[in-house]
Amino acid sequence: MITKAQILVTQVKEFADGVDFDFADEFMPEFERDENPEYFQFWTDGEGVFERSRSLGSTDLQRKKVPQEQVTLWDSSLPNGVKGRSIQIDFVPQIHHKEDRTPERLSNQKGMTLVMSRERESLLLSIWLSFLIIAAEVLVILALLALLIRRNVTRGLKPLLSLRKEISERHVDNLHREIEIPEPPVEIEPLVIQLNQMSRRIGKQLERERQFSADVAHELKTPLAEQLSLTEVAMRWPDEVGDPATVYKEVLETGRNMQNIIGALLELSRYESGLIELEKQECSLSEIAEDSAERFSAEADAKGIEISVENTTETVVMSGRLELALTITNLISNAVHHAPENSVIRIVIGDSDLGPTLGISNVAPDLHAEDLDNMFHRLWRKDSSRTGELHAGLGLSLVVAYADILSVTISTTLSENKVFTISLSGFERG
Repeated sequence: MITKAQILVTQVKEFADGVDFDFADEFMPEFERDENPEYFQFWTDGEGVFERSRSLGSTDLQRKKVPQEQVTLWDSSLPNGVKGRSIQIDFVPQIHHKEDRTPERLSNQKGMTLVMSRERESLLLSIWLSFLIIAAEVLVILALLALLIRRNVTRGLKPLLSLRKEISERHVDNLHREIEIPEPPVEIEPLVIQLNQMSRRIGKQLERERQFSADVAHELKTPLAEQLSLTEVAMRWPDEVGDPATVYKEVLETGRNMQNIIGALLELSRYESGLIELEKQECSLSEIAEDSAERFSAEADAKGIEISVENTTETVVMSGRLELALTITNLISNAVHHAPENSVIRIVIGDSDLGPTLGISNVAPDLHAEDLDNMFHRLWRKDSSRTGELHAGLGLSLVVAYADILSVTISTTLSENKVFTISLSGFERG
């Protein structure tokens, strides 16, 4: 209605010879028809009626006093007695030719008023129909939008739901199985990768705990049975066991054996859990080798074994002193334990293009070439029946662990005359 009234206002133009209303009936027949007609009327300030629609005849529309150029709407009664709606616009007609728009002409223009009326029922019906159409369109749009949102949310949540299902199915026996989400979104992919890495770490930790428990049970079973047997025999037949000191010594050796086993397994567990932090410093290979050899001098003398440290040059390396000392100590302990009586253990320290080296050699008459691949396995012994000894088959496993920490390479050889050599190379020069 406002738009139509503004269109009527634009049809009023002022020329040099007066004001003209350029109205075309064929474009606005609603102001000419007899059924449900619409009405308009123009007034010129101080001159009265300027123009009215044919539908008004000689009747005038109601006019209100309002500010200039303000649009006013109100409910009214039409000339035919029907309730209607009226709009009033007070305006100044536009001067058609630009050259006529002089200050004097503009100041002398007279204001005009337009009132346009139409019946309310069809207007309200049009408004309601428009409202219903808009409401229907909004509802359709909302329904489509809800469907689209639900579809996109469902599609977006599908990887998360799959991830939740995968996680809920995880237990201690299948932590090794990776979480697989088909075509995961870029936002979820890092989470899946981190969860898989965490599962592998937890799985490895559980496996280490299982292995530790199995190793402890396996290795302590025999010495514990020996200790219990010795104690029961001594308690049941105290007069037949002979010298009590002998029994006490055997019980003590068995206890020390179990202590060594537990200590070695705990040390391996610390390494495998990543709890050992290397503190590098300058270390003398010959000094550490001589100190370690001195620790086994009594045991070597008892077997008539000579430990020889041969150092071709003063060799200093950057390494963890404690871990390096434990590595060399375990190697010498292994050599003293397995070397035959009245033999020689040679510790040779040298240098090569790849860095300083350390090798330990001893005669090993019972060793075969196929044993070289097995000797670093945890709890491996050449003679499986020798379970009562202080060596639990863990020394070389610890050597492998410490070598990994020290970033050195282990190599083994067995000569034709049964001389076994284990070498460490790749030390960082000090």
